[in-house]
Amino acid sequence: MHTGAENRPIVALRRPLLKWTFVAEYGTLAAFVTMCLVLSAIAPGFLTFDNILTILRQISVLGIISLGMTLVMASGGIDLSIGEALDAGALVSISLIAAGFGAVPSILGGLAGGLVIGAINGLLVAGFGVMPFLATLGVHSMVMSLEMVYTRGGLPIYPYGGVPASFNFLGRGFIGPVPFPVVALAACLLLFYLMLHRLTLGRYVYAVGENPEASRLSGVNVRLVTFGSYVIASVIAAFAGIILASRVSSGQPLAGEPYLLDSIAAVFMGRTVSREGKASILGSLVGAAFLGTVMNGMTLLNVVFYMQTFIKGALLLGVLALASYARTRRT
Repeated sequence: MHTGAENRPIVALRRPLLKWTFVAEYGTLAAFVTMCLVLSAIAPGFLTFDNILTILRQISVLGIISLGMTLVMASGGIDLSIGEALDAGALVSISLIAAGFGAVPSILGGLAGGLVIGAINGLLVAGFGVMPFLATLGVHSMVMSLEMVYTRGGLPIYPYGGVPASFNFLGRGFIGPVPFPVVALAACLLLFYLMLHRLTLGRYVYAVGENPEASRLSGVNVRLVTFGSYVIASVIAAFAGIILASRVSSGQPLAGEPYLLDSIAAVFMGRTVSREGKASILGSLVGAAFLGTVMNGMTLLNVVFYMQTFIKGALLLGVLALASYARTRRT
């Protein structure tokens, strides 16, 4: 007669396994929800419609640039010059406005500046076979130096005639009660989600990221996919820079520097949300929202500015360490 006693060890082992599986797959989301609940209890005005819109507007630039970083990392690379692509969008567009051009030519010029940087990255990585880290690090250093030369040591660019209202709308306008940067983030999110998760291009990107040689043997143009990933990432980063320039009505050199590490962190946090541990569009949005919510909450709590980055880094490391540990225990 089977008493079932022999099955008890299996059940006992399965319970902690399920626990770590839950932490690995939903730990970041759980941490984000918990943080929101805590902040709503201790930070006055946190859980209000106006503050939620404020958070979304604050993370719009980071969210958009994180979409480009997600695409590059899904293809197996990394882009350390994505902050400079943001700067190119901002500085070129504002410079064209200062020179008397209208909003549309200025926006197109800013996007073209990002395209050039992405094309250089793609050519180095896909064409010459330079390691992505080294290629984009070199472009990062070169473009950063050119920015300082162009702005005479880092002086902001302010159009003397002011910024056209149509250009100003990108960073300060509203569609109903919703700020336009939030609408732009939602549109870019939908576009990248369809591109990565619903179209053939997305399957190619993930295939190249997982095994470039197998993808090549399967008929995928690995070089073209890699090249396109860097170009798209830089163009979308330039678009984020145009929104940022519109918000502050000026071109600020090196404004993209803080967004580089935050975008990488957002993508890595997003990978903990994905069941397969891959870079994903929705996951990166969760990561960007996590970082933005942390900063907003600390501002409401009047935390001194030099401790905000420490706390943000500590929370980020805690979430990533717990998720990584949970994945090792799950297996």
